Amino acid sequence: MTVTILEPKAKELTSVELELLVEPEVVDGYGDISKEYAAAKEALSPLAAKFAEWGSGIIKAIDDVVDPSVPVVLDGESWRIKLGPKGVKLVSADSEAVIDELGMELFLKLAKVSTTDLKAYCTPEQLEKITTSTYSIKRRIKVESL
Repeated sequence: MTVTILEPKAKELTSVELELLVEPEVVDGYGDISKEYAAAKEALSPLAAKFAEWGSGIIKAIDDVVDPSVPVVLDGESWRIKLGPKGVKLVSADSEAVIDELGMELFLKLAKVSTTDLKAYCTPEQLEKITTSTYSIKRRIKVESL
């Protein structure tokens, strides 16, 4: 099978003969399914929007009057909706309090700096010195008709 490779940053297409386990029929089948999926998704879009809107409305109405730790059951004429209690999550602690409780050495071992923060506070040169790059988990697939 011939595979066309887009060279990074060069924007040039290069055809390479590779032995792949992906047959042309699989490529065409995937393309057909992607078209069907897109049409089904578009057809369901108004329903999905209404589903999300009504669900949000139900949750907001309950949150305004019911304690977040209490599960709720709502009965209609044909359906029952069960809402579980809200999940509880720890929110970030005051750094000064953590340092007071654990000490600076342990605090520095525990502290994590996000790449978003690094991008905000570092120059490109600093960022290059203190970070490494890796590939993302999966490739993006884009289907085009021939």
